[in-house]
Amino acid sequence: MDARGNRARLSNARVFYAQAYFRKGLLHATSLCTLVEPIKQGREADLAGLCVLARSLIETHNVFVYLTEPGISSHEQKLRLALLHLNQAVDLMRVIDALGVTPKNFGNWAQEMSRDFTLSELSANAIFQSLEQQQREKLLRGGSPYLMARYRGPRPVPRPIEAAAYNLFSHGVHSFGLSSSYQRSETPAGYVNVLFLAIEISLIFLAHLAKRYQSVRSRAVGILTQAERIPIEDALSLRHFNAWKQKLRAGIEW
Repeated sequence: MDARGNRARLSNARVFYAQAYFRKGLLHATSLCTLVEPIKQGREADLAGLCVLARSLIETHNVFVYLTEPGISSHEQKLRLALLHLNQAVDLMRVIDALGVTPKNFGNWAQEMSRDFTLSELSANAIFQSLEQQQREKLLRGGSPYLMARYRGPRPVPRPIEAAAYNLFSHGVHSFGLSSSYQRSETPAGYVNVLFLAIEISLIFLAHLAKRYQSVRSRAVGILTQAERIPIEDALSLRHFNAWKQKLRAGIEW
């Protein structure tokens, strides 16, 4: 699917970001497969690393669907892209300053140009101007690249499930990790359960990412082959995830 998409011209910003985030998702998935390899050889896997990648796949998916949502107005599309570009410019300027690079550096100058351009775009955007003043001021500081609450499209799992999985995976990023401490197998934070969730949630979000990518780039990608469609549909059926939940509720050890 990725190879077919690479052969076609990127006609607009929506298609450009669709390809970029789809490829980002594929890279995360490839890294996940690498981290799973020790398990096949009877060795301990880097579970925290798997959680980090699973969390990154969720984020990659969410940015993809947010930036490529069908049916939104041109003002909405420009608002979302402008906020992304503004945050990137402001953050890079902060990094350059923190590293002690001279303000005369070309990279800093280029980011200043990008920031100023996106600020002018936002000032002319009707949707941005309709937001509350306090929210506009916060966004103009470049503190947030997305307004995810504005996304109204399909999601691979209900929001509460996504939030719970994301929260669990975040423990592997910010602390020692729930799965690294003593937890019995009947809890979602048990080692085997976290391992299952990291892999299964990653499969679900990658499948939905692939399905949405085909929709955005239908002309370039074409119809999904049977070999592509079957695993995507299987993951999005949530049957493996639901079976795991039922066993966990019944107290059956994996």
